[in-house]
Amino acid sequence: MRKPILCLLLLVALKSYTQIRNINNIPIDDLLKTCHNYRKEDSLKVTYLRDVFRKYFNLKQPEKARPYFDSAIAIAKKVPAKDLLYLIYHRIALGYHGLSNYEQALYYYNTALSYVKPETDKNAVAGTYLNKGAIYMDMPDYIKSLEAHQQAISIFNEIRNIVGLSSCYMNIASLYSGLKQYRPCYDYTQKALKLFLEINPQSRGVAVANEMLAKIYMQAPEPDLQYMKVNTTQKYNIAISLLEQSIPIAEEQADLSLKASLLADIGKAQEAIGHSKEALTAYTNSIEEAQKANETLILSDSYISLGNFFLQQKDLQKAFIHVRTGYDIAKKIPALTLQEEALKIFSRLHEQSGRFDSSLIYYRSYIVMRDSVYNQEKEKEITRKQQSLDFQIKERDYKLQQQLTDEKLKQQILLAKQQQQQLELERQRVQIASKEKDLQKLTFLAKQAELENQRRQQAALLKQEQLESALNEKLSKQQLAAKQTEINLSRKKVLFVSLAALLILGAAVFIFYSRRKTVRLNQIISTQKQSLEELVHVKDKIFSVVSHDMRNPINSLMAFTHLLDNGHIPREKMILYASELRNNLSYTSALMENLLNWAASQMQGFTPRLEWVNAGDMAQQVINSLQAAADRKQVTILNHIPEQTRVWADKEMLSLILRNIISNAIKFSYQEGKLELGVRTKGDAIALFIKDEGTGIAPEKLEAINNNMHTAISSSYGTMKEKGTGLGLMLCKTFVYMMSAELVAVNNADKGSTFQILFNKPAA
Repeated sequence: MRKPILCLLLLVALKSYTQIRNINNIPIDDLLKTCHNYRKEDSLKVTYLRDVFRKYFNLKQPEKARPYFDSAIAIAKKVPAKDLLYLIYHRIALGYHGLSNYEQALYYYNTALSYVKPETDKNAVAGTYLNKGAIYMDMPDYIKSLEAHQQAISIFNEIRNIVGLSSCYMNIASLYSGLKQYRPCYDYTQKALKLFLEINPQSRGVAVANEMLAKIYMQAPEPDLQYMKVNTTQKYNIAISLLEQSIPIAEEQADLSLKASLLADIGKAQEAIGHSKEALTAYTNSIEEAQKANETLILSDSYISLGNFFLQQKDLQKAFIHVRTGYDIAKKIPALTLQEEALKIFSRLHEQSGRFDSSLIYYRSYIVMRDSVYNQEKEKEITRKQQSLDFQIKERDYKLQQQLTDEKLKQQILLAKQQQQQLELERQRVQIASKEKDLQKLTFLAKQAELENQRRQQAALLKQEQLESALNEKLSKQQLAAKQTEINLSRKKVLFVSLAALLILGAAVFIFYSRRKTVRLNQIISTQKQSLEELVHVKDKIFSVVSHDMRNPINSLMAFTHLLDNGHIPREKMILYASELRNNLSYTSALMENLLNWAASQMQGFTPRLEWVNAGDMAQQVINSLQAAADRKQVTILNHIPEQTRVWADKEMLSLILRNIISNAIKFSYQEGKLELGVRTKGDAIALFIKDEGTGIAPEKLEAINNNMHTAISSSYGTMKEKGTGLGLMLCKTFVYMMSAELVAVNNADKGSTFQILFNKPAA
């Protein structure tokens, strides 16, 4: 957990310099746009460039960050404020530090120190040494790390920076953790935690210290646990309690990496004490948070730990998936220890699956990886032992200095508190004396003002009494005269206003009713005009149909009779002529029937005879009458209307409506098409629908059909060039309206159209 500790310390180092804004939630495109739009080369431009390369470092794209921090350095060198160069170099170092590129990070930390004044900017210098110490600790070079931390502690003590001191203690605790010396690690963690709690119980440092303590409890041997006064049987429960206390702090700080690490440790502790459900939840949540934070090391560890958990639960498929994912991530990092653990689990997985050959292959890979890790660990152990000897010597000097420093710090804190208390007491004493003096002065002035007011009031009362006696009589007379005049004037005003109001109100009422009457008459005239225009249009259409469509069948009939009179006609031609003549006469018959029905509907006093009509039987009768026309186009008609379906309608009108709609559906259907009749219920209403798979209806014609103001509808040719007049739909709309029903046409989503007739139940 060294990276979470590092982030805390970097904030300390920069706090005294400038307010660094939070760019975590700002998209990179917005930062680039702001930077490119600002053309002036000044300190603000440097700030915009810094935000961009910080964001690229956060996105783990250092190659994209370089052009922007190079530009920031170039502009900062031109700006008089040299502290900008320190800030830029320090921020670059932080970026490389976060990516574990220690060589580049140390270079830029040292460069940053060359641009800072040690005598004035001590907080920044100490923070930089603190970060260098963290790098040496990760490398690991414990001697250089301790030296850097000692330099930081010396400066933090001098400037009394408690936050910096607590961070140094936390890093030194990590030093001992790397040396596997858990007792001093525990002592320094406790010292850091105490300072963190004094500063802010909800600070991030508290969460980091708690996690370090939890790791110590889970990893330390029994003698060290006895030194820490921790029961061996309770160490995992204590660790879980500390980790769970730290979760809310990580959430408040929006630190996803810290939260992911805490959850992973909770999962391991819960698994160790056999709490399978809690361990699974912790591992799953750790993976989610690590993915959000792009923390690959924690993510790989959590996947492998979760895979091992599933292996213990005998869920081999899930175990393989999670271990494979963690192994792939570990190879990319690379993390040899995690790869070793994953290969070991793979071998056990294949062994339990009965694939012993694969198990042996993975086990050999595990042995190779283990030897590689062992060799590295052996080299590290040798280095660790060598450094441990040097470290012990250095540590003795450091402890002596630290004891003096701690004692001096305590004395400084105590002295500061005493001085603060004395200053507070002196301030309170001065405030009390000042308030007493002000109170005495106010009392004297109040008494003096009271006596002066009494004298003035007595003189004013005497003069007032003299004036009142002289004025009262004069005022009474004037008031009486004015009152009488006011009463007379008020009466006249009231009368005038009342008359004016009545006149205005009468005029307004007259204008209102005249206007409303005019509007109503205009609406009636407009409606009548539209109706007359529709009737004239229908009349012209009827005459056109009668003059053209009725003459052709009659001429055909006359020509056929002439053929019969003139001689013998072969039987085949006779059948052909008769079929053609029958088709023409059928069309003429339907036309005549529609004309007669329309003429009847236009007669004065014509009303429908509404009754309960069996819609299923009626529909079947109409289908039977039109079956021949449907057969000619091989159109299938499906009647899904139940036999007992009844609607409140005129029987003849309903028959004509169904005949015209079904006839039109056949007319516009393709060969081997399909018609479907059915019924829907909408509350108390019943809807009959006729659905076809034909050509559909043009939008302008669809609007005319569904518009109650339009009666005349233009006709179109069918799919086999069948003619029409448009009278059928016009008659359908008229009859539907007379039966208080509703006709709606829509185009289907795929092809064809659907006509729906909605019948309401009669009023009781």
